[in-house]
Amino acid sequence: MRVAVVSVMCSDFHETHPWAVQELYGAEVSFHRWDDRTFPPRVCTLRPRMQARIPKCFAWEMAPDHDVYVYVDASFTIVRPDALAWLLYRLDDFAAFSHPIRSTIAAEATYLREHGDDRYLRSRYENEDLDAALEAIPAGYTDDKLYATGVFAYRDTPVMRQMLTEWWVHQTRYHLNCQLSLPHLLWKHRLRVAAVEGNIYSNPYFVHTQNRAWKKANANPA
Repeated sequence: MRVAVVSVMCSDFHETHPWAVQELYGAEVSFHRWDDRTFPPRVCTLRPRMQARIPKCFAWEMAPDHDVYVYVDASFTIVRPDALAWLLYRLDDFAAFSHPIRSTIAAEATYLREHGDDRYLRSRYENEDLDAALEAIPAGYTDDKLYATGVFAYRDTPVMRQMLTEWWVHQTRYHLNCQLSLPHLLWKHRLRVAAVEGNIYSNPYFVHTQNRAWKKANANPA
């Protein structure tokens, strides 16, 4: 089995940290971390946040010929050598953490509406078409899932590629918040999802480097 671990850092939004070498029996693991040097900014067409979604949705094109892809957001680092073994043990077609706070698309949409004046959310989602994103949910879908998309894994199959391509379309056409479209697209394409145990922001394998405790403990010496 060939496994690609992928990440992207556009415009130095976060400080990068070394990833732990992975011990994954029976697998060949390669690491791909794109940045402005290896994935030059498309300054005339895409802002960095949108460009970063390309490796998130199309790693299977950018790093071809792998059986499994693991996406790790630039704000996370891999701290244990058994992290991939722990994550992929649960892999079916797709594996992701459940959202740590909200559990439905509707709840996420309500949060975005009620906090529309929040400076952070405005910087990410101002003028995104939330109504259209909700209207694009297929009839018959039961809204009972929401995933955290900072870390996820998937098997490279034709139907997975279709889902990931459609995920990109929804983010460009309707709303950049990828959590709004992922659950119903996984359902639409009949993909089997393994829920990763625990909290994406509080687990011993993939650490969110933007929390204060991590920053303090891993601050670079002056």
